[in-house]
Order: sequence, then C-alpha cells, then structure tokens
Amino acid sequence: MTKSDEPVGVDAPKWLRNGVYIMGFVLVALFLALVVTIGYKASRYSPTLVEAAKSETKTLGLGLPPDQQFKDVTINGDRLTVNTGKTIYVIDVPTQRIILRVNGQQD
Repeated sequence: MTKSDEPVGVDAPKWLRNGVYIMGFVLVALFLALVVTIGYKASRYSPTLVEAAKSETKTLGLGLPPDQQFKDVTINGDRLTVNTGKTIYVIDVPTQRIILRVNGQQD
C-alpha cells in the first residue's frame, strides 16, 4: 500500500515532456500551414483554365446529305463510328478523316 504523502505516479523526465510539447506545437503549426495553403490556392482559382478547355473543342463535318441523321455513334480508342441508318462511317479522330464508308442499303 502507498502512504498518503508519496506521489501515486512517476513524473516523466523533463526531456520527454519537452519533446511532447514540441511535437504538439509542430503538429498544430503544420495543420495551420495546410489550412492557409488551401485557402491561398482557393483564392487564386482561375476560371481561364476551364475556358481554355472549352476553346479546344473542335467540330468535325462529315458532309452528310441533309436527309441523313445519326442513328448510333460509338467511339473506340481513336476511332469514331457513326451509323446513319444507310451508311456507316469510321472516322480517325486525331486526323479528322473518314477512313471507311460502308453503304448499308442498296438504293
């Protein structure tokens, strides 16, 4: 049994206590730096990046007759397949060229 005048717990060494204080301070400082960095980057958000992505959109004219409409469009890698019901077009997207035209119906 312990006497009433003896301490119940043992005090930690001074270097250990100081080390815990320093690690706690560093942890709080790094968390605050993270919050400040996120706030800084959010305040410098530039919508020009979104506009730049929109301006890079290209159109591709197939030269279809006015009576033909798209029935099905499929993309596989660099190839775009367009089915108009009468004709199937296979297009190479990077070069924007029709590489295959298949007539499905005999007129």
